[in-house]
Amino acid sequence: MNRPSVDDYFDDWKQREALVQEMIPVLGRLFSQHNVGVYIYGRPLHNRSVTFIMKSHRFVRQIEGNEMSEFETHGVLMAMAKLDLWHAEIDLGKLTVSFMDHQEAG
Repeated sequence: MNRPSVDDYFDDWKQREALVQEMIPVLGRLFSQHNVGVYIYGRPLHNRSVTFIMKSHRFVRQIEGNEMSEFETHGVLMAMAKLDLWHAEIDLGKLTVSFMDHQEAG
């Protein structure tokens, strides 16, 4: 049996951790400057730690049984940040899962 090495998992973790670190200031700006709350399946992401956000992603993977990760939500969040959003609550998890389903169907 060919098992992935610990280094493979660690590299993946570090990449996902770096993406979340890039997401945190964007989430903060959306919340404080535009009054936009961003959530993952009801869990608020503003003023949260890297670990909390990564655990929230894992929660969605377990609930949905899909492979949504920080790689997907990072891109969706960065696209959202370019929009002129104000006074909203957006579930990044549900939006990303819908986007992934739409891409698979198309």
